[in-house]
Amino acid sequence: MPVTKRGGAWKGAPMRLLWNPLLSTLYESAPLVVGVLIMTASGSIYLTPAYSSALQTALGFSNTDIAAVSTAVNAGTWLAVLPGFFFDRFGPKPTLLIGVFMLTLGYLLMACAAAGYINVNLTGAVFFAFLYGHGSSWAQTAASVSNAVNA
Repeated sequence: MPVTKRGGAWKGAPMRLLWNPLLSTLYESAPLVVGVLIMTASGSIYLTPAYSSALQTALGFSNTDIAAVSTAVNAGTWLAVLPGFFFDRFGPKPTLLIGVFMLTLGYLLMACAAAGYINVNLTGAVFFAFLYGHGSSWAQTAASVSNAVNA
């Protein structure tokens, strides 16, 4: 149940929050804190240049190959219109779950490839990078739109 302020009382909030200003403030700011954490996790795609040389060494890729992988991360984020449409239809929770799933799966597969647990060619690495880039856009959409609506 959403918490709304009508007639001087917070509807939907537990009664104990109404009497304690500190708990009431924490209750109200929880979506912002969660949103910042989600944005931090999904914003890790912007660190791609920091680990691209290690990824290049681990996978035996050329500079052109690593540029393709980095472009795939960006291409995933450029399609952020898709999670926007999904968010409008289904809301923040399913959008966030899809985003976290794709982001985690993409990073996990790329880490397994870099560690040598799975053999991957350039096409596979590009797909993994696109997956975590696109998952990031889903998670960012859920976090930013939810907080913009609640502001």
